[in-house]
Amino acid sequence: MIFLKERYKIRIIKSNVNIILNFGKILIQKNTLLWISLFIIFVIGCNSQSKVAYSSEEIINISKIFVNQSKTFEFTLTHSNGYTLLPGNLNISKAKGKIQKPNNIIIDAEIISNDFLLKLSYLTFEEKIWITNPISNKWGEIPNSDNPFKEVNPIQIIVDIITKIKSSEIKSYDDNSYNISATIISNDLKSLVGEMIIPDKSVKIELSISPIGEIHKVHIIGEVQPKDTLDTVRIIKFYNWGKAIEWKEPIIK
Repeated sequence: MIFLKERYKIRIIKSNVNIILNFGKILIQKNTLLWISLFIIFVIGCNSQSKVAYSSEEIINISKIFVNQSKTFEFTLTHSNGYTLLPGNLNISKAKGKIQKPNNIIIDAEIISNDFLLKLSYLTFEEKIWITNPISNKWGEIPNSDNPFKEVNPIQIIVDIITKIKSSEIKSYDDNSYNISATIISNDLKSLVGEMIIPDKSVKIELSISPIGEIHKVHIIGEVQPKDTLDTVRIIKFYNWGKAIEWKEPIIK
């Protein structure tokens, strides 16, 4: 009888030990999960802090250095509710191009003239200028006096924007980019639109800039030229910074 009581006590002790051990495992698991959760929160917090590590002035200064040191880039220009007017009643609806400093430029553009959509290409290389005939699409060399793009300077566009903007403010950070709101005076956009501007007008501008200063996108919002409206938006995207570009004279037939 005594032996049975002792066996019963041992069973109770073992049961209690198992309960304690299982409870301990649960505590350990919960603490582990707690520490993991705290660690994740800490990392996210650190990352969030790093995302806003720069002020708008600092990231713009970083971008100035980046743009100054970059020898090549590519771009696209599109419009929302409008176009860019050039001399000769040429309305650029969209364009894409490649740039190599100091003066190599190639542009493919869609132009609206007298309600007709025309496509043409433009190349300046080794101090020569070529342009395609919008009807035959054949290349021809032209003097600068006949150059429809002579009043604009795509190489200078991004330099003027990044050096002349005012009242900059970081609006958000996403997709590895600082989204900055600022203003610029219309006169400082001549490298984009030429002389056909509304002078001395404050224009809203939005920029997307990476932490290393690489400019991804620029929105120019509102009236810059006489035929613009408040809803006119010029959208310029930049990419392939520093990528080598092959240049050669076009084949003229």
